[in-house]
This record gives sequence, structure tokens and C-alpha cells, in this order.
Amino acid sequence: MADLLIKISDKDDDTVLHNACDKDATECVAVLLEAVKEDKELLEEALLTCNKKNDTPLHNACTKGATKTVAFLLDALQQNQDVMEKAVLARNNDGNTAWYLATSEGHQETADALLSKLPDDLAAKLKR
Repeated sequence: MADLLIKISDKDDDTVLHNACDKDATECVAVLLEAVKEDKELLEEALLTCNKKNDTPLHNACTKGATKTVAFLLDALQQNQDVMEKAVLARNNDGNTAWYLATSEGHQETADALLSKLPDDLAAKLKR
């Protein structure tokens, strides 16, 4: 059942998690991630799945300035630094990272929240 929550998508290939991040529905994000947290592969898939724009759920949250959701996603990623790096450095079809989208959309609080949750070396890679 949990895998269905992660794999169901709409016409734009946005998953339920993408849509929850887009709406800053942190409680919904928490329920979705709780459902898959014991299965590391499914958790990784949930956090790294891309839509048609090649946006991850983190991209969606940053685009909308969903600061609480961004912080929650990064807290979920703390257990796996490799997946965190993939999620944070992922570029969409326009070549943009989630952090870049937050800053370019004027969501400085969201961009700062993202950076504050990262190890220094990963934050430095992101800013290049």
C-alpha cells in the first residue's frame, strides 16, 4: 500500500508527495514519509522521483516557498547523506537546483532553511 502512495502520479508525473510539497502540506508529507521510512529504497524513490519537468518534491517545495516542508524533507534525508546530496544537487530540465528555485522565486527564508540543514561541504557544492 505504501508504495502506491509514492508511485501514483498525475498527468504531469507529479506524485502525491510532489503535490503535498507544492501545497506546503507538511502534515501530509509527514504521513507519506512515515509510511515508507522503514524501506530505504522506497524512501529514496519517494524523495528523488522526478516529474515531467524533472523536478523532485524538494524542487516543488522550494518553488512555492514551503519553508516548513523543505525543513521536514531535509530532516528526513539526514539519515542518508548520499540521498540528501542527490536530492539537493538534482537539476531540473532548466538546469536549476531546488535552492536556486527558492532564491529566484524570492523565497529567501526557504533558501536559508535549506542551507541551514546541509553539511558545509554540500552547501558549498550547491552554491557553485
